Amino acid sequence: MRFVVCCARVAGYALAVLACLLASPVLAQDAQSPDARLAHLLEAARQASPAECAAPDTDRLVRIFCAGHIRIGIRDYYPLFAMRTGNVREGYEVDVAHALAAKLGVEAEFLRVNAATRIPLLAEDRIDLIIATMGHNTQRDSQVRFIRPHYYQSETILVGPKTVAVTGWEDIPGRTVCVTIGNGSNADLVAHDARLLLFDEAGVLPDRLFDGTCRLAAQDDSFFADAFTHPAFAARFGVKFGFAQVPWGMAVARDNSDELATALDLVSQ
Repeated sequence: MRFVVCCARVAGYALAVLACLLASPVLAQDAQSPDARLAHLLEAARQASPAECAAPDTDRLVRIFCAGHIRIGIRDYYPLFAMRTGNVREGYEVDVAHALAAKLGVEAEFLRVNAATRIPLLAEDRIDLIIATMGHNTQRDSQVRFIRPHYYQSETILVGPKTVAVTGWEDIPGRTVCVTIGNGSNADLVAHDARLLLFDEAGVLPDRLFDGTCRLAAQDDSFFADAFTHPAFAARFGVKFGFAQVPWGMAVARDNSDELATALDLVSQ
């Protein structure tokens, strides 16, 4: 916060100085800054937490302060973004989660999710926030409230052996494509008459390509980026084409989350 001294320079003019500070356009601008608005919102939620913790319609931001932690749905195996080895988690989304929790002044509590479970767990009030490689599309807008701005953008790519002649949608009808349950781009594949072989986790797709279970697999380009760093994978498989580019966003529940969503919007600015 920047302060502007605009009136008297001596102690006797203290009240005049205060009046000038309150009237200062710079101070007024600072009061509307994201940091100032966030501080005001968090303080109001902290003050409300002792009395409103048990109320059924309490905003989730207040309930987070009641609990002392924010429950975050996150992936267990998504290279570069969220990986778990024992009790150790690492990756970009893990770092984002810790930074958000620190900004709110609470602990981060993680719960494993995948593409199929992340929105249901939010709806069941088992998590407060999704940070789990989730693309923002119009269908999900009716299910969750996305935080702005988005933090990443990805597209789905179709990967298969270099010997398989697939270059575009015209080669897809009748082919089997391995995908994960809940992936937003599955609808595009079905619309082009692909048969889907469903898996719970994206992490198994490279192995299923190697052992021949899958001739083709569709997943985010960010996921396959790690696989293509391995010489054996890169030598045998290639990207056929990409589609369904979407931004990734964090999301909260649509009910009783207005203040939490506003706080996270402000943190993200």
